[in-house]
Amino acid sequence: MNAGALKAGHDVVVDHGFWTPEDRARWQAIATDAGATPVLVYLAASHDELWARISRRNDFHADDPNGIYFSESDLQRYRTRFIPLRQTNRISCTTATRRP
Repeated sequence: MNAGALKAGHDVVVDHGFWTPEDRARWQAIATDAGATPVLVYLAASHDELWARISRRNDFHADDPNGIYFSESDLQRYRTRFIPLRQTNRISCTTATRRP
């Protein structure tokens, strides 16, 4: 990321997984070094919710040249790699999911 936008006073959104505390700390340092106040938004979702979302995306993967099929075992494997935020680092967001 180019920190120039932050240094110029612009808001910046980094759409990234932030899977580990080390990764989160690295991005926090980039923001604070540029004079910004970082805000990390963590939206928790259950396995069932994540699998439902992935399943809907899988329905269209064959028609999307950038799409990939993601199996439930892929979800299970990748979820074990995420290190949750400590409670003191969380920002709670309430979301509603519209069901078809």
